[in-house]
Amino acid sequence: MNAAAAAADVQPVTVPERPASPQAPQTGPVVTGPGGKREQRLFTPAKLNAEQQESLAKAKKYAMEQSIKSVLLKQTLVHQQQVMNRSYYEGVINDVMFAQRNSA
Repeated sequence: MNAAAAAADVQPVTVPERPASPQAPQTGPVVTGPGGKREQRLFTPAKLNAEQQESLAKAKKYAMEQSIKSVLLKQTLVHQQQVMNRSYYEGVINDVMFAQRNSA
């Protein structure tokens, strides 16, 4: 059998479409968790005792101090880089001007 005859015997394959899965209408309250046993409420943290409140205040103060230190360090580094770049370019400009004066 030649290739043309073999191609004529081939039947196209059709794939049946999958039916969409049926969905029930959405009604009722929104519930939490697997199986949803109760209605969803906003999160309310537990009340802290005096010792926990003091520890939390100290932690917040420490975090603020560290944040300020970080910002100041970054500003210092940026300023140092700007000063170094300015010094470098001033040196280059002085070298160019000195070379121009000596060549004239």
